[in-house]
Amino acid sequence: MENNGNFKGITYSVIVIVALVGILGALIGMSYQSSIGSRVGGSIVEKASQDVSDQKLENTKATIAGALKFGTMLSALDVAAQGGTADSLTYWECNGKPQPPELNEVLFALSNTSVQYFNSYLKTLKKDLKEKYINVSECDCVAIKPPKKEICMNEDCSSFGSGAKDEKIKVTFPTNTSYDGDIEVDISPIRFWMFYYRLYDFFKNNKLLQVIQQSMVANCPQDALMKYEIAYQDVCRDLIKELSRHDSPGGIECKTIKSEYGGDEHTEILCTHKYIDCRIVETGAPHTDCERDPKEDICFSKKVYMQGNNKGILIELKDKKYKPLGEKPMIFNIHAVFTGLNIPECKPINQPINS
Repeated sequence: MENNGNFKGITYSVIVIVALVGILGALIGMSYQSSIGSRVGGSIVEKASQDVSDQKLENTKATIAGALKFGTMLSALDVAAQGGTADSLTYWECNGKPQPPELNEVLFALSNTSVQYFNSYLKTLKKDLKEKYINVSECDCVAIKPPKKEICMNEDCSSFGSGAKDEKIKVTFPTNTSYDGDIEVDISPIRFWMFYYRLYDFFKNNKLLQVIQQSMVANCPQDALMKYEIAYQDVCRDLIKELSRHDSPGGIECKTIKSEYGGDEHTEILCTHKYIDCRIVETGAPHTDCERDPKEDICFSKKVYMQGNNKGILIELKDKKYKPLGEKPMIFNIHAVFTGLNIPECKPINQPINS
């Protein structure tokens, strides 16, 4: 009987131990599951936070790219209106000497003007970005990538590249993330470089004076005023033909009108085409800054005091094919000063040509 009781006691103890082991195993299992769940939950939260910061970063990069595109487009319109340089106006012809701006001058003007517009826009965003825990560095350099000249001389090129160098963006909430590199954009549609390259060759080869001289010789015995009017029309026609070689063909109509420039009334030549208008107005040039420093960093212009019978003209070329910012077309302004044209006197009508 005692042995039977002992057996029952042992059996009961085993049952209790097994039960306790089972409960302990269940508790360990629950603890393990809870630990895994905590880690998984933490990972989800961290990933969500990282996703938010990454999206902030990408949105900021897109905003900066838009600001760079807008600033560079404004820069191209400004530099075209100034004649291709950082000066307020640019003389492509000075005292009979062709001096169209060289490529480095144009790049210098576009780069510096683009930086100013770009940084100005970033300043307007600074407060809003700060509230979103985003910091954007000020831009030190905008690199301009022009199309190749041979392309623009043979095609209707209407785009170029612009890049903000070493731009730094930092997002600090909800997690830290950053970008340190270049922001690059395409600037289009604007035919800035097509105009520049083709106009450069026209003036560098001294075609302005050639066209004027040939026209005035061909239009004897008209008086000087009429000869100049016809010559300016011929200049406009040649410029429009050069700039519209790859546009759909269209006629060129020219007329002479009176206009005001610098507070004085002047004779103005206006020639119109489907996509390009050319306007020439005499500006007068008793003494004008027209000779530029040939160095790459153009910081000032030399003053050249004009003497003798001189002519100063403004050539305004309007590209109506595109309106880059949806408001107005690009206008390329060119100033020229020339003196002492080598034009023979017209012989009287009744005098034999070989006399």
